[in-house]
Order: sequence, then structure tokens, then C-alpha cells
Amino acid sequence: MCVWFFFSFSGNLYYAMTHSPEPLSEEYSYALSWEAATERFEAAGSISVAEAIAYEQAVNASMADNEVSTLLTHLLKLSLCLTQHLFILMY
Repeated sequence: MCVWFFFSFSGNLYYAMTHSPEPLSEEYSYALSWEAATERFEAAGSISVAEAIAYEQAVNASMADNEVSTLLTHLLKLSLCLTQHLFILMY
């Protein structure tokens, strides 16, 4: 198996070194850009307003007068505010 891998790898390496790559399509070029990566990062790290409200309601219902509940609510609001400001600054 090791011999097969070596010859397969060396053949593919030789081909890659002696041929030019095909140009990327507009779609693939954009998908690999920093702008697209930033959009994916923002989408993965952000929550919708509905999710924030549902989370806040769940926290308030389970820990009505608890200091931890108040702290989490403030942190969530701060997180939403910072996310919005970062989005505005980036665009």
C-alpha cells in the first residue's frame, strides 16, 4: 500500500507541477473570499432577535429574581448591541 501511495502521490504531484490550474468560477472565487468568510462567521456567531427574546424569557422564567439571570440578560443585550455595531462598522 505504501508503494502505491508513493507512486500515486508522485504522479499527481508531477501533474500539478507541469499544468496550470483552471480559473475559479465567480461562485467559487466569492466563496473563498474574505468577504464570504466574514459573512459565514457572522451568521454562525449571531442570534436572531426572536432567539434573543426567547432566551431572555426562558432565563427570566427559570431564574426570576436571581442575580445570575440579571447578569445574563445584560450580557445578552450587550452581545446583541456589539454584534450590530460590528456589522455596521464592517459595511
